Amino acid sequence: SGLWRTIQRLGEWANIDSAQCVPHMFRRTFAVNFMRQNGDIYRLSKLMRHSSVDVTEIYLTSYLQSEARHRVKSVLDNL
Repeated sequence: SGLWRTIQRLGEWANIDSAQCVPHMFRRTFAVNFMRQNGDIYRLSKLMRHSSVDVTEIYLTSYLQSEARHRVKSVLDNL
């Protein structure tokens, strides 16, 4: 609870939305950065001690969607 309170106070000080300023975000941030560094989702799942890769995929849902959009070329790119 001490870590939680510290992060909440820092978030208030930095004017960060309280829903985004929770200790759990460190895990999500780690997961996304791991994958951005060409990490393997199976290894990440083990590092995070998830019961299955499906749980890890839930963590990465927004990351996977944004990466898919980022890598897709538009038909207008070649005009």
